[in-house]
Amino acid sequence: MTLHEILQQVKQLNPQERRTLVQQVLEMNDDTDTSSPSDHHLTVYDLMAMRADERERVVARAFANASHEVFETFEAYDEIDFNDDAF
Repeated sequence: MTLHEILQQVKQLNPQERRTLVQQVLEMNDDTDTSSPSDHHLTVYDLMAMRADERERVVARAFANASHEVFETFEAYDEIDFNDDAF
């Protein structure tokens, strides 16, 4: 079965069946190692199909999983690199 065929079957599900499927997929994801990056990302449609409490739980888990990431902050226009003559 190809991914396209799977997606066509998912599109035929009613909203409750889609929520159940998403929940099952999320539970399968809970069984995996959370320290490894995941190639799967929920779409806005997946999130909006969820109940509000489910959606909040998924978003909270995403923030928790990203909490160990190191993010660099910087100014977009450093005085040294800013060239007034270019404008």
